[in-house]
Amino acid sequence: MANYYGFTRTNYFAVKDEEKFRQLIASCRGSEEDPEVWKEAVDGQTLFAFGCCSSLSGLPCGDEEDYECDLGAFHSALQQVVAGGHAIIITEVGYEKLRYLVGDCTVITSQEITYTNLSDIGLAKARQLLKNPQYNPVMEY
Repeated sequence: MANYYGFTRTNYFAVKDEEKFRQLIASCRGSEEDPEVWKEAVDGQTLFAFGCCSSLSGLPCGDEEDYECDLGAFHSALQQVVAGGHAIIITEVGYEKLRYLVGDCTVITSQEITYTNLSDIGLAKARQLLKNPQYNPVMEY
């Protein structure tokens, strides 16, 4: 049996409230380790990024002893702290031996949250080039 290994990080972005942002990241759980925050000064502006050597699980919900995590709630909370004109681009890459490779990207602005997957992008491009919208290769085992 193989284990999944994920790695997550973001771009640098501005926030409306540093304290709220740091509290939010401190509350987020990762599958193996919790995310850490990096701070960088760029062109006189303080920008932040976060990441971890695991997947993000999200914000804990339920009781303290037996809780689940809600990734959607984490994304919605990030939407409340990202500064206007900035986007949080959460990129995760991972693998389970060579059974599959993943590359996911969630983009969060103060107005929208979108998700894309590298395999979906590749499949769409192959269908376009082949002019065959039904093309459906096996990409995992």
